[in-house]
Amino acid sequence: MMLRFVLFALCLIAPSSLTYINTTCECNVKTIWLDVFLLMDASVMMGSNGISSATDYIEAAFSKLTVGQAEEYQTRLGVISYADSVNLIADLDKYTSRDDLFDLEIQPSTETGTNIDGAIRLARAKFASSTSRRAARKVIIIVGSSYIQTVYEDPTRVAKEFRDEGGIIISIDYLQGTAKSNPMFKKLASPNYSLINFENGKQLRAQELRQLLCRANCFCRRNWIPYTDKWSAPQGGCYLPVKIMS
Repeated sequence: MMLRFVLFALCLIAPSSLTYINTTCECNVKTIWLDVFLLMDASVMMGSNGISSATDYIEAAFSKLTVGQAEEYQTRLGVISYADSVNLIADLDKYTSRDDLFDLEIQPSTETGTNIDGAIRLARAKFASSTSRRAARKVIIIVGSSYIQTVYEDPTRVAKEFRDEGGIIISIDYLQGTAKSNPMFKKLASPNYSLINFENGKQLRAQELRQLLCRANCFCRRNWIPYTDKWSAPQGGCYLPVKIMS
């Protein structure tokens, strides 16, 4: 007879009681442990003002994280810009502290295209390189003001491949002027990981991106199954189904 046992790795357990105390994975932003690539729209539609504003927003969001190159409990950030062409601004091994991020400068392009497909592919290639940390979850943040399908591949396919591999995609629809939200950014994002810089009269706050990074940071090891909430973030930890002969 096969008995199925479930081993729980709880985020928080009372030492003298089986009472369930906390139903969510706790998050300490200073120990968020991710490998992140920022994909920044540098096209004419985004413009220099949009790039500068979006860069300031990213810097503010990361200002409370521990940015560095340690194997554990630090977040690494790489940067890619995209228009018609795709350019690596910074690989994952460039920034060694939060202060380094203030040197981040992304030049606007004179190109009108938005090759998001190429940007995601470059990020995946860099994640797969020898500089990648095996235990760190991979996250892509896409910041863009427009998407125009031209000669480039539909980015939804490569985005799905990345998500299916366990990666998280956060999209920020960075509206310029009176522009309307583009549904492509929500399609690219993982479920409940899409943001808009200005919506219903409210400006996007840095804390909202940090909350998504916290959520991305809470995940299970290979073969372990999360006890999840509606965002698929582990609640109370992960469990490993084990079959034992009796």
